[in-house]
Formats: sequence, structure tokens, C-alpha cells
Amino acid sequence: MRLISDILSVVLDEGEVSKITLLHRANLDSRLLNKYFNLLNDAGLIEVDNRKGKMLIRITDKGIKFIIRYKELRYMINGKAHSTDDKAGII
Repeated sequence: MRLISDILSVVLDEGEVSKITLLHRANLDSRLLNKYFNLLNDAGLIEVDNRKGKMLIRITDKGIKFIIRYKELRYMINGKAHSTDDKAGII
């Protein structure tokens, strides 16, 4: 999930990004990027636009919602982990 969020965050930061730029900014090898690219595209989290023979990738509203929910979930989990640690120290 973290890798998906990282990829989507790069696309969000750039607005529109080529696959090569995404490859470098997300620090992925091409095989792994292709795997996740297809997953994100099939899930409707990104969309692809071909302009003048160049493929540009954009994040969709659904992709933005995914990032927001993922970050909220990570915050909730990390918060609970700290609370659990605190309680364990008391007992």
C-alpha cells in the first residue's frame, strides 16, 4: 500500500507526469512500475492521456481520495500503536 501511495503522490505533485519521470521520481524499476501502473489504471486511480505521441499520467479524484484515506489510516494505526505502548508501560 505504501508503494501505491508513493506513486500516486508523485503523480499528484507533478500534476501530469510521463512514465519515465514517474519511474525516476518514485525510484522504481520498470518491471515494478508497469505492474503497479496497470493496477492503478485498472482501479481508476490514475488516467492516461496520449498527447502528440507522449503518454501523460494524471491522478483521478478517486486516486486523491485513496491518498487521503491511506494517510488517515496510517495516522490512526500509528496513534493506536503509541497508545498501546503507553498502556503497556503502565501495567
